[in-house]
Amino acid sequence: PESGSPSELERIGKRIRLDRMKRSIAACVRRGLYVKVNIVIGFRGQTARELLETLVFLAELAVVGARDVIISIFSPYPGSHMYRELRA
Repeated sequence: PESGSPSELERIGKRIRLDRMKRSIAACVRRGLYVKVNIVIGFRGQTARELLETLVFLAELAVVGARDVIISIFSPYPGSHMYRELRA
């Protein structure tokens, strides 16, 4: 999901519904799949509240069975919208 904060997801242009994602992950775990979650921290404008929302969402995913989390520091890819925005 990259973030567990609805406001941050909206700001970065991710059309993800966290409730649906959590249900999907739970369904995958029930069917025996190993689920990995990728989170990015440090998006431009990220607030402490958004970071906390993400950590709470990660805990909720752990409860439904997600067992592997990769947390990455934001790094804009050249050519992406965020890269061009930061360069400006």
